[in-house]
Amino acid sequence: MRNAARPGVPALSLPYAHVRRTRDGARRQRLRARTAIGVSLVLLLWPPLLAEIRAGAPAIGDEVRWLTAGDLAFRLVRERAGPAAWETAWDELELRTFGNLNPPLGKLLIGAVLAAAKRSPDPVDYRWDFLASPGENLARGNAPPGELVLPVRVAISLCAIGTLVLVYLCAVKLTGAPWLSLAAPGLLFASDAFRVHAVRIYTDLPQLCLLMAAVLAFGRFLVRGGWGALVGALVLAGLSVGVKFSAAPLVAALGLLAVAMPGSVRLRLARGALAAAVPWLVFVAVNPFLYPDPFGRTLWIVSTWDQVYRGLAESPLFARQAVAGPWQGIGLVALRGALAPAFRPGAEWVFERALPALAAAAALAGWQRGRRSGLARGPGRARFLAFAGTGLAAALAGAATGLSAWICPFALGVVRTCVGGPAGRAPAPRARFGAFLLAALLASWLLTGLSLRLDWSRYYLRVLALVPIFCAAGLVALRELARPDPGAPR
Repeated sequence: MRNAARPGVPALSLPYAHVRRTRDGARRQRLRARTAIGVSLVLLLWPPLLAEIRAGAPAIGDEVRWLTAGDLAFRLVRERAGPAAWETAWDELELRTFGNLNPPLGKLLIGAVLAAAKRSPDPVDYRWDFLASPGENLARGNAPPGELVLPVRVAISLCAIGTLVLVYLCAVKLTGAPWLSLAAPGLLFASDAFRVHAVRIYTDLPQLCLLMAAVLAFGRFLVRGGWGALVGALVLAGLSVGVKFSAAPLVAALGLLAVAMPGSVRLRLARGALAAAVPWLVFVAVNPFLYPDPFGRTLWIVSTWDQVYRGLAESPLFARQAVAGPWQGIGLVALRGALAPAFRPGAEWVFERALPALAAAAALAGWQRGRRSGLARGPGRARFLAFAGTGLAAALAGAATGLSAWICPFALGVVRTCVGGPAGRAPAPRARFGAFLLAALLASWLLTGLSLRLDWSRYYLRVLALVPIFCAAGLVALRELARPDPGAPR
């Protein structure tokens, strides 16, 4: 018999192994097909952003400054200007914090789109009057016309859609459930902080898009290994810092996690050296201002930003947004980024009242179904009680306080990541990726909170993008509670 050619292997084991591999391959193909359909559904969120952009809201102060800085950065690159020109060009246009304090990659994106949209080679230089209204600034020539603003906003919205797709792919990688994972980009899309920065000229979403790509690449390194995947993730992380410096907390979290992974001391030191060197080298390589003294000028940027934010926090103009200390900063990041983010106008009732009540009803139904199915008895009783108790407590708290629609699924997703699903542990690759995402969320939350000086929504985006991924995992846990049979069709 052909199956008996390998000694010590029963004759029937090889056909069964072949059938198992065939089933696994078919399951992976179905997952890829459904994931491709899910990505197509996420792309359908772009038309609402385009409709909002085409409404033609006039540019505001920060957008005007970003346009001027982007045009200057693109001209400096096109003219192959040296570090001396980069050092002084921003002061001539009085760009202040939009100059060398902000890395150039985001400005280059804006400048490239602006160069394609301009009808003349004249430089862009608009001086916004913060004491006048947007209409008055436009009438006085202090703001650019719509034909310059709209193309750049469309480019930013493309980065926003890319971020949503990457968030969805991270959720699929964590849960293996492509349909329920659509909740992750949907919840992020409904948040006010994301929508504001998706239709205006800011560099936060280009930065976040690269950062989520780094997270996904780092997850590939965790599952499959290989130095190439690690270096790729660190290069993407360095590019995100090259867009905006506020990506540094999550990049630092990636470095800490690379060191904390299992391995010998020599291997950990090698990963730590790569995690420290690669992002910084990429950050320096894309910033000609740093070439004369990379280390000294990087320290200058860090210390100057700290002074700028301390000055803004002490200013009477921003007294209400000032953060008193690190503990308040950590609390604000937890509240605004995870537990109670602001939602778009008109959606508050749905996300803050109706959905928490539905989550409470789903958790209660899962409790009843789990008890009747026998999941609450036997060796999995403790795991079932942990899920059901967490789900009920979080859902009832969300429904009673009206804080957020995702308190219940977020809490369940965290529990599922820590202990596995109600019916058993997740496969090892998903468990490793989930542990990495949870550690990245905690590290980003703490590092962002410790460095927070002003209560501005843009600083919560790095945490806000990770939380919906756990919400998708929580929805999978609710489904497992209500339908505990592992062989039940999805």
